[in-house]
Amino acid sequence: MSTRLVNTSTVIEVTPVLDTNAYTAADLLFDSTEIAAAAREQGGAVKLHSIVIIDRADQKVAMTLLFANAATDFGAANSAPNPDDTECGTIIGAVAISTDDWVDMGGASIVSKNDIGLIMKSAATSSLWIAGVNGAGTPTYAAGSLTFKLGFER
Repeated sequence: MSTRLVNTSTVIEVTPVLDTNAYTAADLLFDSTEIAAAAREQGGAVKLHSIVIIDRADQKVAMTLLFANAATDFGAANSAPNPDDTECGTIIGAVAISTDDWVDMGGASIVSKNDIGLIMKSAATSSLWIAGVNGAGTPTYAAGSLTFKLGFER
């Protein structure tokens, strides 16, 4: 099956469930969270154009966002990631967020990262999955205090 981008755009919002205890550097912030219908069809290709992150806990931490084409078990939140080789094989991209990317809005912070250009292909469904790894610091979050708005071309 040939996949191609047909150049339509969509924004999909996801709010992963976070652990409410303080994290440590390199801990898994959240495990795989579904980005439902990211692609137009099973096995479809998408281009991640933009990411907007809203941090209602105002933690402003560096993080790495991992994208996968399956509901991958990267490990337990607030622990070191521990995927096996097969699980690592589902990773189709990563995006780094630095502390300098954050804009302080008072009681919250935001990131707006544009022109990412990461082309990814779904697998058994039209969904993709996102997970996050803490870069540094010891952030503390409420369960739903990070929201991701993912802009795709598909």
